[in-house]
Amino acid sequence: MRAPTPGTDLTAIAEPPSPDVKVVLEDGTTIPERRSTAVAPPLDDPRLDALVKELAQRTRGTVIEAFGEAWIADAFRKEVATARLAGTPLACVVVRIHHVEQLDSLFGAGTSASARGELARRFRLSVRQKDHVGEWGAGGIVMILPDTPYPGALCVADRLRAELERKPVALELVPGVKTVVPVAASFGAAAWGEAMDDPSELAEAASLAAAS
Repeated sequence: MRAPTPGTDLTAIAEPPSPDVKVVLEDGTTIPERRSTAVAPPLDDPRLDALVKELAQRTRGTVIEAFGEAWIADAFRKEVATARLAGTPLACVVVRIHHVEQLDSLFGAGTSASARGELARRFRLSVRQKDHVGEWGAGGIVMILPDTPYPGALCVADRLRAELERKPVALELVPGVKTVVPVAASFGAAAWGEAMDDPSELAEAASLAAAS
């Protein structure tokens, strides 16, 4: 994942001061919510509906449908359409869990899937209500972040990575007993750009960043 310019205050960029809107994380940490001054089109705006349909035709069979949960493709299209019409930023974070086969071999079949589900649950509690978190590919998790520029997505990825390092994944592999499972993961971020033809390119860019 590319690093920001040395000396850049990621917190200041990604989480500008906002005295009236706060997000309280699972651990009690309170942070300002990322905001945009642009006004998103209403959900019944015919332009939004038309653009979502256009994107649906363009992205059938692409990576957002082939590797994501069914609703993820719809979420991608809706947020891309909204960002294009309102001129708001849109970013994506992809998490790739490492050594999936080894986890299943050491701890039993289905362990990697359970670990991914636990991480996705944690991440949902650590992002805003309007962000989308879902499963992605084999051992992956995707987060769609509306109203978030690239530095903000980097900030989110860094915070979640630190959270994973601080609090290892513990699963109930045996009824009533929690076992710490050594889950390693890489995080990649990307932002929507006008040069992109369809939402799948945003997901692919974040996935490639996680692999680098």
